[in-house]
Amino acid sequence: MRIALIVLFVFWLVAPMGSLLVLPQNDRIGNTRVKPLKDVSARLATGKAEDLSYVSDALFERSVLTEQSISARNNLMFYVFRHVDTDDLITGRDGWLFYKPQFHMSDCGHDYYTNTLNAANGAAVLQAMAETVGTHVIYSMSPNKVRVEAQGLNNAVRAYSQCQEQNEPLLIEVFEKRLPRFVDHSQVMKEELGTPGPYYFKNNTHWNDVGSALAFYQIKAAIERPDAVYVPQPLEVSPDRTVERSMSTTQNILMVEYIETGPALNDDVMSDENSDWPIRFPGRRLVIHDSFYGFARGHVTAAFGRQAKILSMNFPSDRRQMFAEIGKNPDLLVLNSVERFLIARLSDSWGARGRFFNPILELNLKKASETCDFSASKTLKFEARGNDIDVTGDQLRANRPNPEIQVSLPTVDTNQMRCIKLNVTAAEATEVSFVLPPLAGQQEAERWEVGRLFNLDLEAGQNDVSLILPSGLQFDGFRLRFYAQKGAEFTRFSVRSAPL
Repeated sequence: MRIALIVLFVFWLVAPMGSLLVLPQNDRIGNTRVKPLKDVSARLATGKAEDLSYVSDALFERSVLTEQSISARNNLMFYVFRHVDTDDLITGRDGWLFYKPQFHMSDCGHDYYTNTLNAANGAAVLQAMAETVGTHVIYSMSPNKVRVEAQGLNNAVRAYSQCQEQNEPLLIEVFEKRLPRFVDHSQVMKEELGTPGPYYFKNNTHWNDVGSALAFYQIKAAIERPDAVYVPQPLEVSPDRTVERSMSTTQNILMVEYIETGPALNDDVMSDENSDWPIRFPGRRLVIHDSFYGFARGHVTAAFGRQAKILSMNFPSDRRQMFAEIGKNPDLLVLNSVERFLIARLSDSWGARGRFFNPILELNLKKASETCDFSASKTLKFEARGNDIDVTGDQLRANRPNPEIQVSLPTVDTNQMRCIKLNVTAAEATEVSFVLPPLAGQQEAERWEVGRLFNLDLEAGQNDVSLILPSGLQFDGFRLRFYAQKGAEFTRFSVRSAPL
């Protein structure tokens, strides 16, 4: 008995290493990354139980046996018991499968309104600044499946979705009022509009061919007829023809292969050479999307045309091209995101304080340096915001961290794009924010709101910066926020304005 126990103990120690040497290795289990194999020698040398356990777990996770065991369990739950409840997926009524992270990404706390407003205003600034260099930007949102296919909800799913259901009306209201060119694809996926559902696959997070077709007709109208109220025309769903698709959600997350049959349209007009596709828009087109437009197979190419540059967030090679392509100054830029990532993306990379904005700002600065004539410019009046800063002639001294001043624009200047020249000498390198009033197309906006700003770098020493402000500002001024400590001084400060 003692020998048998010793043998089992030795096997427990060496089996992970043996399995790693003999069997294929996996870096993921489903869509979850396994523990990193780093400092293995150092961990083994310590002889500590937690280090040995870590190495053992990391090796076992990389064994194909682990993946096959998990896959076998998930196949049993999916095909036999018809119920799945994992960290990522949960089964609802009649076999409808829902992605759990869509529920977790909606904060029920008091900051949700502020976060939503911050994201929408940041995207609106990117839109407005892009217009100054001739790039027309449209944001579109692919709705969470739970918002469209409510018939699949049961009590278990509703327990997770309460927060999203609470915040959903707020999100839509804020984006419709603060983001002028915003397309919510859920608005056309309603049976009362004439096209029968379902619009999503039961066992996938993505829409089916009917849902994707409705979405592309909607984005087409938003681009070609931006001032018209869009009323979707019913699409004819074939009574006898279907489409079979392999379900990426079950494959990638559960490691379960499943092919689902979905509805098909009577006529695929996008592939008809005599139809009015692709979307008509003069000039170069750039489309940046995530898995929803990508899951639509040929629809995204048929919709925007083969001449369009179409890049997916799901492919690293595409992501590496995005900033350079935006910097090429496309005439049309479409940014499509699934709802669950919308606020995070627009608050970061996809808004005015993220990486997508950098090439737009560079184009703006370049255009200003080449076209703005300040020979007959006006020196703009400015004043401290409260006691933020002491103003003595052209010298500023901060009375608190991150002080602000308010700059006045002549009323007539708000209806057209204006050249702005900022002159300032800074003791050390820092940033300054241009805090903007409500932009053209924004509704019911307060004069100063979170998120409606963009940043410029200031170098240590003299700065002479020219840029172009968008047209349609709803108030006759803007603010400058200096990111500096109390006591910081700025000299030779002035702001001038000239027509473009």
